[in-house]
Amino acid sequence: MKFETGLSVLILILILSCGRGQKEIIYNENIPDSAVIISLQKCITDTSQSYWVAMPPDIDSLKRLPLIIAFDPHGDGKLAVRSLIGAVTDFGYIVAGSNVIRNGYEKIENAFTTLSNDVLNRYPIDRSRIYSAGFSGGGRFAQILSQINQDIKAVISIGAGFIFNKPDPPKNNIPMLFVAGDQDFNYIEIYNSRENLKLSGIRSFVMEFQGKHEWPERHIMDEALLWFELDDCRRNKDRSNDPVIKSYQEMIHENAGRFMAGQEMLLACREYEKGIAFMSGLVSTRSMEKQMELCKESPAYKDKLEKKNSAMNLEMRLQQGYISALNLKDTLWWRNEIRRLDQELQEESDQYLLSAYRRVKSFISIAAYSFCNTAIKDNDLPKAARLIAIYRTVDPSNPDVYYFSALYYSRSGQFQKAAEFFRKAVDSGFTDFQKASIDLPGEIYKAGLPKV
Repeated sequence: MKFETGLSVLILILILSCGRGQKEIIYNENIPDSAVIISLQKCITDTSQSYWVAMPPDIDSLKRLPLIIAFDPHGDGKLAVRSLIGAVTDFGYIVAGSNVIRNGYEKIENAFTTLSNDVLNRYPIDRSRIYSAGFSGGGRFAQILSQINQDIKAVISIGAGFIFNKPDPPKNNIPMLFVAGDQDFNYIEIYNSRENLKLSGIRSFVMEFQGKHEWPERHIMDEALLWFELDDCRRNKDRSNDPVIKSYQEMIHENAGRFMAGQEMLLACREYEKGIAFMSGLVSTRSMEKQMELCKESPAYKDKLEKKNSAMNLEMRLQQGYISALNLKDTLWWRNEIRRLDQELQEESDQYLLSAYRRVKSFISIAAYSFCNTAIKDNDLPKAARLIAIYRTVDPSNPDVYYFSALYYSRSGQFQKAAEFFRKAVDSGFTDFQKASIDLPGEIYKAGLPKV
């Protein structure tokens, strides 16, 4: 089942601006020095561009290693690298995270070429095993760049769905894995990606986890990385009997069997579907297909699927209504509406409706961010003032609320207030100082810088 909306174009524009106004988790697990080396590198041909790189400590210059080029929506290459660190410790990859490519950055092809050439010239890379991965806007960059560079063999896109224009089929028909939190405001867009890609004959799967619009925890990413490993096993005949194939096959059957024993037929079906997507072409998937069909015949499966689809349809209707309300309703209406949503979240017992309401609240925040951003860029100050007040109502703890206030007062010539709000933004967690240095006059920017 596919979920559409008459406002799909507008919603896509909103979602394309995602990655700001949402908090990403920072992966803080200690990594032994003996397991990985993480360092900052400046590109030799353009020292204004840099990236973080992680690699095994015992690199043999004669052995070529697979490469993942990774992207974070804020250009936080270190976070991108650490979020994919299992590729280094478990599979012996090199991971390079761009500090340049970020949301709003326009010269992505040039930056990608500069970064990839630097990595390829500096490290022993297996050019038959180059992959791209990213979160949110970074996931979109991973997809886009996979269509520009034919050397990329597979993609992992986290928190961002398939974005290519329907009339134009993908130029590089490579496997694409999408990873989505069950509370991610992009959930429906990601959910629809599978059907869009199926029409193009591209291998794909949507892997879900319990979480928000964020880099997933280590164990989630470690399983996602098998998308790259198993793709290489499929393309490389020398790995046709690799132990990772049998190990993952056994894990799929074990997990699905546990779900079936607990009458969680929808989850069991999803597990078998994942196994088929990851492993077709490597092993016979007939037993998985038969078990999946059995699951679909069960009343428990049909009941859960109906509830899930119903919740997603409600979510789409709410999204459409809230997009219109951002243009038409005042802060009092929004205050009452957020109160009503919070009450639904407290009282709702159905897991699918609960997840849908949580996604809707996140969607409202990112939509408010996008509307504020557009009003500021257009220098429509009366509209910006109204939208910032709404944004403060729907997501009062978000540092971008204070940042937009700083921009508003700066454009209004009220520099003291602008400086006060920029300091509040920084105190609340705003960290994109590169953007702020461009957006704000020097004296306001300096007033908000962290005290050393």
